[in-house]
Amino acid sequence: MSIITASFYDTSENNITYKYAQEMMELNPDDVELSYLLADLALSHASKRFRGEIEEICEKLMENLGNSLHNYYVEQKETPRYALRLAQILKINRKIKEEVIQIRSKLQLAKIFDVHTVEFSHMEYFEDL
Repeated sequence: MSIITASFYDTSENNITYKYAQEMMELNPDDVELSYLLADLALSHASKRFRGEIEEICEKLMENLGNSLHNYYVEQKETPRYALRLAQILKINRKIKEEVIQIRSKLQLAKIFDVHTVEFSHMEYFEDL
């Protein structure tokens, strides 16, 4: 593998798999927070990819999930001041979304210049139809 290819697709500890592991361990999200984090990633991707009715459904689901998360913090965890915690969760999500955009850009360049072929288990997440 050439130096250019190695830096193009980083397989070291800078990889998306490892990049935010320390932040996630420090945040130590519980099941509800982790579910919200993953749902936000999936639904925001779906709403950008499929416009119209599906976009509206995703927005309504996210609104409901946000309300449920609010109720969870206030009623179950009895933590009415959870803004900082939520900001930390959303910060990690934003970083992951930015990383996905970078990967998509690299994949588009690789396709245009026919650099090489990369297979992902869920290619549709990195490549739109």
